[in-house]
Amino acid sequence: MSSPLLSAPSAVSPSPAPASETAPIAPSTFTSSSLFPHASLPFLLSLLHQPSILASLDPTLVTSIPSPEDPLTYLVTDTQVLLFGLFRGTITYRAIFQEEQDGMEVTVEGPYGVTTRMRWRVNEVVDRDGCEVSLEAESVPAWWTLGFIGVKVEEESKKELVEKFRKRVEEEEFKKSGEQV
Repeated sequence: MSSPLLSAPSAVSPSPAPASETAPIAPSTFTSSSLFPHASLPFLLSLLHQPSILASLDPTLVTSIPSPEDPLTYLVTDTQVLLFGLFRGTITYRAIFQEEQDGMEVTVEGPYGVTTRMRWRVNEVVDRDGCEVSLEAESVPAWWTLGFIGVKVEEESKKELVEKFRKRVEEEEFKKSGEQV
């Protein structure tokens, strides 16, 4: 009898946040949490504390290269599709990782003047055997840009990011269980 390693996300809700004083376009927020029934807190933290793993989850990733000056800053290159697929290209931006005791904070200085702050957190679930991983993200467009374009793209990519993390945990758990046999 096998049980699923992962349950479906309990909440995925992109929604506009209140407008800030610095941006005429309202920030966009995204929240998701997933239960990992058989994953341990140290195991999940070990994945979140590796910037290369989190960078590799980007759904439009071409390359991610750590900065020679700071191993927690990555130069990320993504594919870009503009004007309903008429134009394709790449865009490079910075992602800055800050390890936290209960997860990882990531600040993305993205394209089109959009800054995204993501907070990945892991918590043990007391009444179940496992942990919950949550992602909270806020994308704020700069006042001088057409940031709303980038924000809409960001919402969709966050959903894909969460799903790729779930799959990565499943792959790592499978490898781990094979090593213990």
